[in-house]
Amino acid sequence: MSEATIIGMDNFYKQLSALAKTLSPEIVEPMLMDKGNKLGAAVESAAPQGLTGNLKKGIKVRQMDKRGDNPKSVIVKSTAPHDHLVEFGTSERYQKTTGRY
Repeated sequence: MSEATIIGMDNFYKQLSALAKTLSPEIVEPMLMDKGNKLGAAVESAAPQGLTGNLKKGIKVRQMDKRGDNPKSVIVKSTAPHDHLVEFGTSERYQKTTGRY
């Protein structure tokens, strides 16, 4: 297996953090919402249709409340009750009493 070493990432993150502090929320928030809407459209088009279509129809993009000096963040989420099963999957399950799969 090959190994790689990246030098200067700490400095890069410091510079990125400093840059973020120079941008005003009036500039950043619309950009975040635009990218969130594009991501939401991509997620919706990739979501399985299913019998009810709840997963696809339930995909929403919204801005989260502002915290401190940070701009509002954007979240893409489905309101379908089974969205976590599709996103994270399930593991194999066995019955404890019979050992049956």
